[in-house]
Amino acid sequence: MIRRQWIRPVLAAAATVVLTVGLAGPGTPVQAQERAGADPPAMVEPELLTQLAQADEASFWLRLDEPADLAGVESVTDWSARGTAVYERLTDAAARTQAGLRQLLSARGAAFQPYWIVNAIRVTGDRALVDELARQPEVAEILTDRTYHIPELEPADSAPAAVAGVEWGVDRIGAPQVWQDLGVRGEGVVVGVIDSGASYTHEALVGQYRGNLGDGEFDHNYHWHDPSQVCGRPSLAPCDTNGHGTHVTGTIVGGDGGGNQIGVAPGAKWIAAKGCETTSCSDAALLSAGQFMLAPTDLAGENPRPDLRPHIVNNSWGGGAGSDPWYQGIVRAWLAAGIFPQFANGNTDGTAGCGSASNPGNLPGSYAAGAFDIDNQIAPFSNRGPSAWGGEIIKPNVAAPGVAIRSAMLGAPDAYQIASGTSMASPHVAGTVALMWSAAPDLARDVDLTRSLLDLTAIDTEDLSCGGTATDNNVWGQGRLDARAAAEAALDPVPAGTLAGKVVDSVSGEPVPDALITITGAVRRSTHTGADGGYAVTLPAGGYQVSVLANGYPSERGVRATVTADRPATVHFALDPIQQWEARYDGPGAAADEAEAIAVSPDGGRVFATGASTGASTGEDYATVAYDPATGQQLWAARYDGGGGGDDQATSVVVSGDRVIVTGRSDGAGPTFDYATVAYDAATGVELWVARHDGPASDPRPAFAALNVPPKVAVEDDRVFVTGFDYTELTGEDFGTVAYDAATGAELWQARYAGTAVPEANDIGYDVAVAAGTVYVTGTSRGADGRDHWEFATVAYDAATGEQRWAARHSSSTRSHSSWAVTATDSQVFVTGQSSQPGAIEFATVAYDAVTGDRQWESRHRGPLSGGTPRDVVVIEDGEHGDRVFVTGSSLTSLGNSDAATIAYDAATGDELWQARYAGPRGAGDTGRALAVVGGEDGGLAGATLVVTGESWGQGTHFDYFTVGYDATTGARQWDARFDQPVTGRAEATGVAVAGTAADYQVFVTGLLRPEAFSTPSGDFATVAYGVQPLVCDRTVTRVRVAPVVVNDGVTCLEDAQLLGGVTVRPGAGLVSTDSVVLGGVTADGASVVELERTQVVGGVRVRGTTGRVSVFSSEVIGSVQLLDNVTGQVPPTVAANSVRGSLKCSGNVPPPSDLGLPNSVTGEVSGQCAPR
Repeated sequence: MIRRQWIRPVLAAAATVVLTVGLAGPGTPVQAQERAGADPPAMVEPELLTQLAQADEASFWLRLDEPADLAGVESVTDWSARGTAVYERLTDAAARTQAGLRQLLSARGAAFQPYWIVNAIRVTGDRALVDELARQPEVAEILTDRTYHIPELEPADSAPAAVAGVEWGVDRIGAPQVWQDLGVRGEGVVVGVIDSGASYTHEALVGQYRGNLGDGEFDHNYHWHDPSQVCGRPSLAPCDTNGHGTHVTGTIVGGDGGGNQIGVAPGAKWIAAKGCETTSCSDAALLSAGQFMLAPTDLAGENPRPDLRPHIVNNSWGGGAGSDPWYQGIVRAWLAAGIFPQFANGNTDGTAGCGSASNPGNLPGSYAAGAFDIDNQIAPFSNRGPSAWGGEIIKPNVAAPGVAIRSAMLGAPDAYQIASGTSMASPHVAGTVALMWSAAPDLARDVDLTRSLLDLTAIDTEDLSCGGTATDNNVWGQGRLDARAAAEAALDPVPAGTLAGKVVDSVSGEPVPDALITITGAVRRSTHTGADGGYAVTLPAGGYQVSVLANGYPSERGVRATVTADRPATVHFALDPIQQWEARYDGPGAAADEAEAIAVSPDGGRVFATGASTGASTGEDYATVAYDPATGQQLWAARYDGGGGGDDQATSVVVSGDRVIVTGRSDGAGPTFDYATVAYDAATGVELWVARHDGPASDPRPAFAALNVPPKVAVEDDRVFVTGFDYTELTGEDFGTVAYDAATGAELWQARYAGTAVPEANDIGYDVAVAAGTVYVTGTSRGADGRDHWEFATVAYDAATGEQRWAARHSSSTRSHSSWAVTATDSQVFVTGQSSQPGAIEFATVAYDAVTGDRQWESRHRGPLSGGTPRDVVVIEDGEHGDRVFVTGSSLTSLGNSDAATIAYDAATGDELWQARYAGPRGAGDTGRALAVVGGEDGGLAGATLVVTGESWGQGTHFDYFTVGYDATTGARQWDARFDQPVTGRAEATGVAVAGTAADYQVFVTGLLRPEAFSTPSGDFATVAYGVQPLVCDRTVTRVRVAPVVVNDGVTCLEDAQLLGGVTVRPGAGLVSTDSVVLGGVTADGASVVELERTQVVGGVRVRGTTGRVSVFSSEVIGSVQLLDNVTGQVPPTVAANSVRGSLKCSGNVPPPSDLGLPNSVTGEVSGQCAPR
């Protein structure tokens, strides 16, 4: 059962608090940083600005943020009319929204090419033009050119012997049985190929080319497209510049009528678009190729004919693993036009890792193929899921033959070549779809049902190494492709129906676009909601579980739906927003204010953010701000200036009793930076003491050299511990750790760790933790065998005396190791950092015995590519289930792109328990920065939530904050939220803190909000609060009960229950019912909460005087519904998407009820506040 989650009623509507502060005290509002009366400028990709700093001009893309409305076109049954409808909607929307931009570009004399399939314009121009275009309200973002790749063909030594002239892969999937038993070979179906081109004169391809008129005559209009003019200017006939496309096309349709049966559907026809100039594919060529496939043109690129579009498009190319949406619009348009979008899942040199599925094959709407060999073993290079678009999205969708595949070769007309890759697997699937649609023409255009039949008939193959189930996993997808079974199923398909619904905000009623809908049952489907919050999927009849995940909302999982052929199934979701407030701090100087850390008082009554803030005349000062966690109201602000005339930068904060303690680096009276630790009264912000620490010698290097390593602070009982590094003339940088009395600031002891004691050995402490009277410091230290060898170094000190108890060094190679973070329990110490191995950069996490320093285990994590940097580590102690260690950081997915990777380990063994990857809208620059834990039952693992925050490249923005809540036991994503500002800015999250328990908790994130991504030093502290309050049931009914139910106190939950008697809710008590049946009606007077969701009630519903949440949603009521005199705070009562066989009366409710834009079906009178307006 899915328990809906909501935020506290008083905070239901997210608030924004914008403050400016002088030297201390409460602030006053400041104006939003955008031009009055004007739209904010569009986001400009930083790489483009870099290019324009080095050259006079560059090519770039204008992406408009208004897609065409394609809703309803799937109901058009005529092939030609449906294609025309999609084409006209796309071109009309582009013409309308691009008109002003086209006029401006023409006036500036700029070279540009508009596109309609994704509503974008490619422009060549200078920086001044970019700046001008960024100010145009139609432009959502300005992006650089991108390049994608097809793998070079790598000939194998030999291929398995053909079976009666049929290649092994074609035979393995059962295509010959389809030819023989069903009498179809793909006739009547056209397959489009976006690749490097094709050799149309090859003996195995010439007969299947749609441009072949017979008798040696050819017409290449509408059958060939070369947007980059690689094959000639003009390009008048198909060509192939590397052979990849020829090989792929051969596997789809190839056959010479004799001993070379290389294709799955030799009766089908093919057309081609050269989306890949060589082994690289420009985004301009790929978009133009995608456009051509929807509306083929003549050789001049004119006179488009949507009626001549292919039925299937094969795409054996791709980029790295990521969630860049650049091709999503094309897939969306193909689907609307009834085109099957077939993709390769991508290859990895060596062995593919989990989460390596390539974009755009990893899109929810794409159908992607992995590769297996003749022994039915998955190919090591075959990329694995889950998709970067969400851990719920299984990729590949299916696996097909892809090792040692013999097909047509570039060169002589009778040349053949053997090659391997998911590029070779994908055309097996494309050919299978051609057989299915040839056998059952009525199935053509029904992509959803075709996917379902492919899934249902695939041969289940279990491999749970990357998650999933025995029948649907991230190695094999639904299993091994079976063309014979799929074609037979197409002739006698299972009954199918439609599952549809909407996702809306439960407070505002606004639609929630781009929410991920995951459907599991006989088949698995994933889709995203449209701009109207709606979704619709065709599925085989049967039972399903429907889940939703949307940015800024808790996930809702496992809603049951039954799909039948004669009646559409409907599942709506009303999601509760979790952002509670946003607060900003703008210091007195006209430059950046950068928050670095955040903490919460033990009682949850104060939130403290600290960092560096530019003063009016003092350079950067420490700035520490206290907020009310309920409202975001600033309670106090305090600033500290070291007096040296330079910069003072606070980097860490802890709370000790009634004191807030901040540390950082400070420019004092001497020539170098000191540690400066400041204590404030938590209630008032009054400064209590300041302690400064200067190392034993002056660092002779420039001061900026010390700025890269921020001091960190930890606290236990009445002692405060600060670490970083000291400089000595004898040993260079040492770990420098200082203990202070938390009450007075008096120094208790100081200790240094000099590592190998080699002069200038660079021993730098990065983090400090304390547990059970021992202080642990970790960092990086030069090895004894040379300056290029770094090692993890971890040192334990007696918290009372500073006496060193042990020091442990770790390095498993001669390459560099840098330890970034440490956490500890009474018995174990865990450090994490970056380890550089030959050819790889990995997460490395090490566990030590807390008493002896003996190493217990080391675990390494390498993402889809060999690159990654961990940033933080936390531990959950659980005596019953075992402790868990969690690490987060950045993990490379392709060159220059990264996901935020989070890994869970068994604290006893180091075994990896789960990993989760967060990829933002752009699939680039996602980095986990900080972790926090919301304890579960008794503070342990059960029910615990792991919170990760960091930065992520947004859609239409630069970097945003991202924050994700994961189930600490399973890694399942519970909720996620993004935060940015509505200008061309950069939001960098640096810290996270939590308050509360699993039953009711808040998450606080802080960082820097900069109005311009790179060009200005200004910016504010920005702190955001999220609230999650899962429903807690005092008692739960899940069975049949033959008696009335009276709820006298607490909250009673009905979960899949059947009550043969009514329900009465007494004052102060609560009722929450989901997926249940109540015979006898529901009556509530003065209740604390009443929610009826997907519940059938016979006998009517009467809810009066409720003081908390009231919701009657997506339910069936036989009888009247009355909502009377309910006072529910800022969240209005919900009465939406219901079927009421009786009257609906609403009166005296404050605020008035809302139907969230999902009208009720009512047979009787509708009166009062619920009456139509």
